[in-house]
Amino acid sequence: MEDTIVTMTVTIVKADASVTKDFLVTVFGEVVTLEDIIYYDLDTIVSFTGVVSNTFRGGYFLTDGTNAIAVFNKDVSNPLYPSIGDEVSVEGTLSNYYSLFQIKNPRVEPATTTDRAAIKYWSPVIAK
Repeated sequence: MEDTIVTMTVTIVKADASVTKDFLVTVFGEVVTLEDIIYYDLDTIVSFTGVVSNTFRGGYFLTDGTNAIAVFNKDVSNPLYPSIGDEVSVEGTLSNYYSLFQIKNPRVEPATTTDRAAIKYWSPVIAK
């Protein structure tokens, strides 16, 4: 499925005044979940969005409600390094480490900070 560009019209109303603005939005053709990613070949570049469910020395686990995966990222000095409950978008290389799937060499962008009480915790995925 191909990406599609659509026009989103937003109207903001305050008291008697209103403003309408059009935005071009790209709708991506395929939503990839962590459950999908575990079936990809190792060394494939993958990208997805998930919530940080746990941290460990050298990285953290992301979950998207379908599964969890480790993100190997030692750059804890980065002020954008995510905390538990943060939603992040990650792109990196799918690999495994002692039979656990992980993302190595990640590029990480913060998405939002979520309600930490609402996070579903999932066990890490064991490589098949």
